[in-house]
Amino acid sequence: AKGVSNIILSTGGYSDMGEAGAKEQNEIIDQARKAGIRIMGPNSIGTLNPSAGMSTSIVGLDPIKAGGVSIIGQSGVFSSGWARWIAETKPFGLAKVSCIGNKGDINESDLLEYLTEDTQTTTIGMYLEGVVEGNRFVRAAGMACRSKPVVVMKAGRSEAGAIAVASHTGSLAGSDAVFDAVCRRTGLVRVHDSEAFFDTLSAFEKLPLPRGNRMGVLSITGMGCVAATDAAEEYGIVLPGLQPGTLKRLGEVMPSWAPVRNPIDTWSAIEQHGSKKATSHIAQSLMGQKDVDALLITFVLMPESMFDIPEAFAEIFSRHQDKPVFASYYGGTAREIAHIHEGFAALGVPCYPTPERAMFAFGRMVDYARFRGAIRR
Repeated sequence: AKGVSNIILSTGGYSDMGEAGAKEQNEIIDQARKAGIRIMGPNSIGTLNPSAGMSTSIVGLDPIKAGGVSIIGQSGVFSSGWARWIAETKPFGLAKVSCIGNKGDINESDLLEYLTEDTQTTTIGMYLEGVVEGNRFVRAAGMACRSKPVVVMKAGRSEAGAIAVASHTGSLAGSDAVFDAVCRRTGLVRVHDSEAFFDTLSAFEKLPLPRGNRMGVLSITGMGCVAATDAAEEYGIVLPGLQPGTLKRLGEVMPSWAPVRNPIDTWSAIEQHGSKKATSHIAQSLMGQKDVDALLITFVLMPESMFDIPEAFAEIFSRHQDKPVFASYYGGTAREIAHIHEGFAALGVPCYPTPERAMFAFGRMVDYARFRGAIRR
């Protein structure tokens, strides 16, 4: 068509179906290039841009909150099922989504270069099944990671997975060890599953980069304290000891018989002072300690935890805007889970169903902060 400069080709059955399909795909791309047309696909369901109200998805979508996360996906699920989930749960705001399919023409490097310069995009996520133009990708990833975090989930890590990749989008998965080396060199934050992908994107979009790997932890249950301690060791996070001034402030709510160490089991203080007062006081005490770089608050959801979260924590967090805060919880009804997510979302705090997931996300932030030189110790 006259004047058309870009086409989204959603049809499959090209390189994803073998050599004959790949030949036909190449012929289409060659004809498009001669006409000065760029193609996204084949096997792509296109793009989303919530702030512009634009969707080329074949799936009906509810309005999606605009924000800073852009996703490059070698699967249509990011413009369909996952987009519906993001619209419902609001783990972060979306800037743009591009589903690149077989990558006959436009590929991950094209989009990575574009999103690096895109002022709306503050955090980039990529789901890849293979990489084309390897040298260009390394350059593009290195440039991107110098200015904004890039979280990548690379499929085809196993031999069977690589075969599945070839039948899905016709990609060659390549050496997983080589891809790991590229991530370390360029600063790409690699994760291995969808849960970690979205957890990490949420943390990067909402929080400042940490200045260190030292975290203060408070939990209403001893299980949360133990889980955080194990996760801290696994993800390279330090749980600093409590300083005399911090202990003195904690003594205002903690009974004299209760052991007080980081992580802090808050149950005894909550019994005496109620969940809102005890939790907010302990959070404030930990954040006031200079060698605490970040905070994790873990709840057990129950009627007593249904207090006004912004009222309890807004002033405390505003005094320490350079320190990332994470929330997590165990259990709860649908109403209680919605309450804690909405309360912390109002404060720009990511909220996770277990403390381990929060600690994982913080660990990835620490890794990237070290790459950027924000952490030198």
